[in-house]
Amino acid sequence: MGKKRLLLLSEVLEFLHGENAAVQIKFWVIAEELERDGQLFMPHGRKLEQNLFEIRVNEPEGAIRVFYVYEGVSQLFGVHAYKKETRKTPPKELRVARSRRASVERRLQEEKGREEHS
Repeated sequence: MGKKRLLLLSEVLEFLHGENAAVQIKFWVIAEELERDGQLFMPHGRKLEQNLFEIRVNEPEGAIRVFYVYEGVSQLFGVHAYKKETRKTPPKELRVARSRRASVERRLQEEKGREEHS
């Protein structure tokens, strides 16, 4: 798949900064794997639905999920993160991720349109 660049929305960065060091370190190790390989497999990641994936961090100090999307051939966007507390992904967390995915897609389309008209 090839090298990718992971960009995190400010909400995701804020969330990560609130987590303990072990969880943060594990996240960045997995994120580097994603950027290098272009995709993740269990137990570090999985596809949830069309263009919505999750990074899975499981540490004794806590478990988190970071949702991300692919945009273009080389970019990934981390759109939402939450603390894992149940076995299934809560519908509320999926709604937030889907909404932010749509916002990212709209913003990129608008930027592309401006570039084409310049």
